[in-house]
Amino acid sequence: MINGIEFTIFKALSHPDLTIVTIYRSPQISVRHLCVALTEILLEISGNER
Repeated sequence: MINGIEFTIFKALSHPDLTIVTIYRSPQISVRHLCVALTEILLEISGNER
């Protein structure tokens, strides 16, 4: 959970190219807060690929 937003990632063993990502934000979390959390994750992922 990042900033009150829950991310779940499923990778299918039988289909290695298939990834399912779910995002849950409670009604108390603003859309702006959701965007900040998504930005943090994308920056972390892009930093790990370097």
